Amino acid sequence: MNSSSDKLSEERFSAAAARVMDRCDELANFSEEKGALTRRFCSPPMKQVHKQIGWWLKAIGWASEIDAAGNLLGKNTKIDRPVFLIGSHLDTVRNAGKYDGILGVMIGLAIAELIRESKTELAFDVEIIGFSEEEGVRFSTPYIGSSAIVECFDSRVLDVKDEDGITVKMALESFDCNPAEIGNASFADRNIVGFIEIHIEQGPVLEEQNCPVGAVSAIAGQTRATFGFEGEAGHAGTVPHVLRHDALAGAAEFISAVEKKGCETDGLFATVGDVRVEPNISNVIPASAIVRVDLRHESDTVRMMAWQELKELASQIAGRRGLKLTLETNSNQPAVQMDKEITNHFLKAISDSGYKPIQMPSGAGHDAVMMARMVPTSMLFVRCRDGISHHPDEHVEEADVVAAIKILFRGLVRISNGLLKSRT
Repeated sequence: MNSSSDKLSEERFSAAAARVMDRCDELANFSEEKGALTRRFCSPPMKQVHKQIGWWLKAIGWASEIDAAGNLLGKNTKIDRPVFLIGSHLDTVRNAGKYDGILGVMIGLAIAELIRESKTELAFDVEIIGFSEEEGVRFSTPYIGSSAIVECFDSRVLDVKDEDGITVKMALESFDCNPAEIGNASFADRNIVGFIEIHIEQGPVLEEQNCPVGAVSAIAGQTRATFGFEGEAGHAGTVPHVLRHDALAGAAEFISAVEKKGCETDGLFATVGDVRVEPNISNVIPASAIVRVDLRHESDTVRMMAWQELKELASQIAGRRGLKLTLETNSNQPAVQMDKEITNHFLKAISDSGYKPIQMPSGAGHDAVMMARMVPTSMLFVRCRDGISHHPDEHVEEADVVAAIKILFRGLVRISNGLLKSRT
């Protein structure tokens, strides 16, 4: 390993983590709601966050700018070299925790400070991105910022309205952004070595494995669909069971089959989270039951096999019970594989730092989904207490942030050394 990485003492890593925690606390004060953290795309609190992060960047001699899609970009203006990007999102869900998204941006800032403090020389510059919209809360449209960076922004999104009738175009203009220049937000012409997103795990795996940090292998593909079971209403006290066409009973059998498929298939997440019944009266046999299914797996092959099997099961259940089956596929997103070479560097950095090198899929979507379309992309997960996220009880331990900073720093040194060797 480059000896420059050894210049950083445990005290410096610890001090950097303490700053990250303090900054997450401070930025959590910028909210649209009193007593709860809510920070949506192009909101006044988002502008406050940008201003505060801009001050921190200025303190290390870096510049900050807001692009036409509302992304915050932090970079060292004195260097014009290949770039390694570190970033995550700055927006939140309603009544959020204070680490989802923002932790990754603050760890990126901590890395920039450590590089400066230790005078570490890398084969590339490091830049920070605070993506403008990942959660999709305000306009029900995620990845607005990252899609612009990778030239995947759909201009029709500009006309989408929020609950107050404000369009994305209007929101950007009120944020002092020029929607007509969104094409200029693209990084397509830049020399990008790679991108990494550091994010809380949002699940219990690292906690169960007693590991502070894990490397992400892939972001799971998702299939979402609506199954409708249509039967015949009838009196609950007079129609014999053998003559019933109970839509809810058929849906219940199917829901059990979905759960069974998830339990029996390694790595498959199979969920029914939405059930709607008509007429929904206790003394009437249900005439209609609509269930919404969510399937996720890091392998598209496994996911699609499970999907075909569940469709066949639904058809069999409906046929046996004399029900009519309808099916609508709401979305079908392929899995996104993380870059193996970069991920291996971070797995080795995890080992170098004295931890078990765990690799795991992400069941949730992230801006890394979009970034992987253009640049070699990787992710690190940081352990979160009880796997809780999108909730005020969201929590990470400072010691785990120390581990994440250490691993990210050492991983970047490894990647830099690899580039230098390839040039000789």
